[in-house]
Amino acid sequence: MFSYPRPEMASLTTGSRGANSTCASQSLIFSSSIWLASAGVAQHFVVRARDWARRDTRIGGDLLEVRAIDAFTRLPNTTVVDNFDGTYSCYVHATITGVYTVSIRLQPLLKDLHKSPFAMRVLPSNIVEPSECTTLGIGGNVETAGLTASFQLDARDRFGNEIVEGDDLFFADAISDTGQNVTSFIQVPSFIGGQRQQSGFVLI
Repeated sequence: MFSYPRPEMASLTTGSRGANSTCASQSLIFSSSIWLASAGVAQHFVVRARDWARRDTRIGGDLLEVRAIDAFTRLPNTTVVDNFDGTYSCYVHATITGVYTVSIRLQPLLKDLHKSPFAMRVLPSNIVEPSECTTLGIGGNVETAGLTASFQLDARDRFGNEIVEGDDLFFADAISDTGQNVTSFIQVPSFIGGQRQQSGFVLI
């Protein structure tokens, strides 16, 4: 004669389904630096899925939504990898500096995990990209030979973010239309705040 399983036996299943299914409010988010990230470097978060009784789940199959947004409604790319052991690797790929609100939610009800949402500050890369650096006070101006032509240089990374800390040194000279170097003296750059430098050169 066929008999139905007792309720207490049917509740022993684990994973993303059954009585011990993943509970968003009990699941945890880990990161080596949850609040700070660098432009161009994927910020890595690990989600440990747990059930309502705070027991770790041991299989995958959950669907997670990772979303990051800043004050200008910029949405960097995100990635979720199911490790099939109850953990999930989540990545935020931000390239623009600023403060982002990051949320990690369990689908389909889109319930936030424990400590989600949270703020993440993206800092500029610490590698200066010369082609992205900008200058003020130079170009299109009429300068006098023998006098110092001064300008301000702002250091930036490869994404165009202004780098406000560091000790990189820049040197500049002037080339005429004929390709002749017309600089007789290059002023050593001086820092005027962050990575902003005041420099100049004396024209022949």
